[in-house]
Amino acid sequence: MRVLHAVPEFWLERTQAWLYLQITSLPATVENHVVCNKTMLLDEFPFPRVHCLADAGVRLRLWQRLVDAMGGRRRFGWQSRVARQVQPDLIHSHFGPTGWLAMAAARVSGARQVVTFYGLDVNCLPKVGWATRYTELFAAIDLVLCEGPFMRQSLIALGCPTEKARMQRLGVDLERLPFRPRAWRPGEPLRVLLAASFREKKGLPYAIEALGRLQQSVPLQVTLVGGRGGSADSLAETARIEMAITSSGLGERLQRRGFLAYDDLLREAYANHVFLSPSVIASNGDTEGGAPFTLIEMAASGMPIVSTRHCDIPDIVEDGVTGLLANERDVDGLVDCLQRLVAEHERWPAMLAAGRQRIAERHDCHTQAAALAGHYRELLAR
Repeated sequence: MRVLHAVPEFWLERTQAWLYLQITSLPATVENHVVCNKTMLLDEFPFPRVHCLADAGVRLRLWQRLVDAMGGRRRFGWQSRVARQVQPDLIHSHFGPTGWLAMAAARVSGARQVVTFYGLDVNCLPKVGWATRYTELFAAIDLVLCEGPFMRQSLIALGCPTEKARMQRLGVDLERLPFRPRAWRPGEPLRVLLAASFREKKGLPYAIEALGRLQQSVPLQVTLVGGRGGSADSLAETARIEMAITSSGLGERLQRRGFLAYDDLLREAYANHVFLSPSVIASNGDTEGGAPFTLIEMAASGMPIVSTRHCDIPDIVEDGVTGLLANERDVDGLVDCLQRLVAEHERWPAMLAAGRQRIAERHDCHTQAAALAGHYRELLAR
């Protein structure tokens, strides 16, 4: 079968490595194409069939600007043009707004359409004008996919028909994530990893404040991986993170690494004891939707997880069994979880083994890719 994957803007941002794995893990019976406006990081995310507007001729790009300015982006846009050329059996749009734009491409090519929602598109965009468009989208498309049970219920609450809303968990490459259960001994520094883009929903100021308190009783080394984006929200969150770092008194105990390539992030992960990821509902309504992909990978690698009861995180981190959870924005709760890990360090082997098993059973990329291909086949058999 031939599948055209529609992505929002770029193929591919570093923070969307999970999308690359999802597509490239599909079985060889699926011929994958990608339609996008621009490309970046092709050395990290190589792909043989990328249809990029920025690589088209000057005349075509000017034509597309004119079409967009006249409000014809959906019917005559780049996605529809590529769909006419590729003639896919199915269009898989990633993120709700991309799916809405691709509805016309599905019509002109006669393709079935699948849309996967991921987070911002579920909880934030309906509050700023997308609710009506989603009603149109849910009525027109064939299948809506999402990461977990919390997000599925959120989509149904937005008006998605129950029979169209299905779970499709994100997969991780277990071969690239060998299980190396971390161990910590009293007296040595507890090495804590924070890895996230600087966005409010990631809860980094709460993590930093909690670590500032923890250092009073436990020697620490903290590594912060990630950085700011270009949006006003990200810039504001960066300022809050900087204030939290200053107030925490962590000083040289906190090392900043910026954004890292995937292999470099994994090296940092295996060099640390604990992954701290306290996601929250942002003031603009943005959420994880499901759960941070990095959290799934860290659990698979054999790392203790401290996170929050947010969206589908409890579906991945079973509190007290495969990790520890606090409430959102609860710094005291985060400190309690970290102190509990330290006090019960002899329980780490059982917790980490349970975490690896849970990820292997639910999030193996090959198993999940086979399930996704099964959704495709079911639609095409109708």
